[in-house]
Amino acid sequence: MSLPSTYDFGKIDLELIHDDHQELERRLEAVRHAVAQDTTDGLIEALERLRDYALTHYGLEESMMMSSRYPHIREHARMHQRLLGILNRAIHRRRQTSDAPTRETVEGIEELHYLHVSTDDAQFGQWLSGKVV
Repeated sequence: MSLPSTYDFGKIDLELIHDDHQELERRLEAVRHAVAQDTTDGLIEALERLRDYALTHYGLEESMMMSSRYPHIREHARMHQRLLGILNRAIHRRRQTSDAPTRETVEGIEELHYLHVSTDDAQFGQWLSGKVV
């Protein structure tokens, strides 16, 4: 699943956020590849790299939301926590039981990520661009 190459955020330059979304996609692809390879260490590493990058990215988004007083920050942050929870459970499950996330699980993570970017992040961008004079 590919994200749009540009966002219509008006006067706000959110290129950094867009670049982060592209990197998250690359890391999702690495997880997909690791699932196909079915190696415990490689999969755990790919999942941890995705989770760690997502954590940093979500922190950036949320700090932008706090500083701009975005009214929907709680809902947005809950989605971040949901995505991180899914990743943490997949890592824990792989460490404890050697059960690999299935392709369907990875596709579900990708779909949730895409939905989040195309709706929640887009909503924030539109709200933010409306605030700028």
